[in-house]
Amino acid sequence: VEIAPDPDPAVRRMFNCDICADSKPLYESFKIKGCSHSYCFDCIKNYVASKLQDGVSQINCPVPRCHGLLEPEYCREILPFEVFDRWGKLLCESVILASQKFYCPFKDCSALLLD
Repeated sequence: VEIAPDPDPAVRRMFNCDICADSKPLYESFKIKGCSHSYCFDCIKNYVASKLQDGVSQINCPVPRCHGLLEPEYCREILPFEVFDRWGKLLCESVILASQKFYCPFKDCSALLLD
């Protein structure tokens, strides 16, 4: 994943986000490791947050059948802290065997508990 530096405004170039199709400055482009698709920071933030809301911890490129993979460390700079933190927790939970985990039964808690 590469985050392009902010260029001199006189040399500013644009790109089209593959999600929202908006034309954005090139320095706002986010490239996923292992693919050639470009997305704007806002779309990547929303995409990651949506996947995490669905309980998905291994997040692939939004393009179907693309093998690009989003990695938390490469997204850290653009994600809000709470989204990055949630991703880390989901990744930790994903390595625990289903038979060894259960969740707090209290309505307002749902913390992961180990058997």
